[in-house]
Amino acid sequence: MSSMKKPLNDAELSAHEAQRDLAAELLQSVKEMKAGQVQVVSSPVVEPRQKTGTLTARIPQIHQLKLDP
Repeated sequence: MSSMKKPLNDAELSAHEAQRDLAAELLQSVKEMKAGQVQVVSSPVVEPRQKTGTLTARIPQIHQLKLDP
């Protein structure tokens, strides 16, 4: 969905989701990844972690968060 379009309301979203073929979409995505036809998108949340080399699993430990299993 383009960022210029307005968001779908609940009924429109439900209708859109009902028409999707997720298996076909996932298969197409895998084919594109294997063919190298993907583009990595970075995020401001991910950039500091990449710069410091911090693993996602260590973030709660670094911030002293206790996560229940």
